[in-house]
Amino acid sequence: MLSKLKLTLFLAVLTLNTLAQKKALESITENELKAHLEFIASDYMQGRDFGTPIPGLEITADYLKAQCVKMGLIPGSDDYFQQFKMISIKADPENTFIELKNMSGNSVYINDSIFTYVGTDEDEILEGGLVFAGYGWTDSVKDYDDLDGLDVKDKFVIIMSRNYELAKDTAQKEILDGSLEIAKIENILKKGAKGILLVQDPMNSDRSTINWIRDNLSKGRFMLQGEKRPVMPGKIIFITRSIANNLLKSKGKTLRELQYLINQTEKPNTFEIKDYKANFTFGKVRNPISGNNVIGIVVGSDPVLKNECVVFTAHYDHVGINENGEVYNGADDNGSGTVALLEIAEAFTKLKKNPKRSIVFTWVTAEEKGLVG
Repeated sequence: MLSKLKLTLFLAVLTLNTLAQKKALESITENELKAHLEFIASDYMQGRDFGTPIPGLEITADYLKAQCVKMGLIPGSDDYFQQFKMISIKADPENTFIELKNMSGNSVYINDSIFTYVGTDEDEILEGGLVFAGYGWTDSVKDYDDLDGLDVKDKFVIIMSRNYELAKDTAQKEILDGSLEIAKIENILKKGAKGILLVQDPMNSDRSTINWIRDNLSKGRFMLQGEKRPVMPGKIIFITRSIANNLLKSKGKTLRELQYLINQTEKPNTFEIKDYKANFTFGKVRNPISGNNVIGIVVGSDPVLKNECVVFTAHYDHVGINENGEVYNGADDNGSGTVALLEIAEAFTKLKKNPKRSIVFTWVTAEEKGLVG
């Protein structure tokens, strides 16, 4: 009889717990998810970019905080906001340029139409000799190697985008095949080059990819205050065809003429440029900036285990507006995760009894800036 009573009580408790969980789960609705997302991913939020004058990201943070208050979540930091301090680092266009010096050390050419990844937060001045390495392409199957017999160690290596196969293919429209360019760059840097001067090959008139790269690199990077990142082993510098032609002037050939010769013969045409040394100056602009993660907590019910936690997280920032004024709404990346987290948090607050361990809900920012938040 006692066993039957215990079983009955057990089934009753199990049923009540199941009903409580069902009620909590039923609080997650399509309409609420849609309403949250339509606000967070609206044009009004202007792409929720970090580190810009656009207020959409801050408005979103305030919205998330308001939802935490409404649900009764406990603040996980000061007034739900966990502030972190960063440094915005961008190239200084007025102090970014290439300068050619002859063997007497006299300046013979200066041009500021270069760009690169911002790298460290310190200004950079680099100097080295020059070599022209055609496409910078190596293919053992075709027995083709632009680097064969070429000493690139501690030098700046001028290379064209693509290779002769892609350049001769009239159906090939892309300026850069990402995997090909990366393989070329890695191979050259492994051989000890100080840097790579990458120029769009003359047979490709498409500017969309190079403009996209320039636009993205111009946004700079963000670092946590006090953070030190290792310096990359070589610099990748984008130059114009005009600059390339000036670097090649002493050889009496233009970049287009050299590409034509390589394509026709399908043989490398590479050489060292002994008439000049190249100096590169990369100035930086640094500005302090701060961001806010939003944190709300459902405190665990067990007096001991509540000091342990399970963390649910999503990032609420996105990439803003492009140069044409088009909004990157970020409904999927990661508006969907942001609003899903709101609904999951609400479901936990509807439970009759909190879980034994605390549940931490964290909406982070600056994810699009190097996973910083």
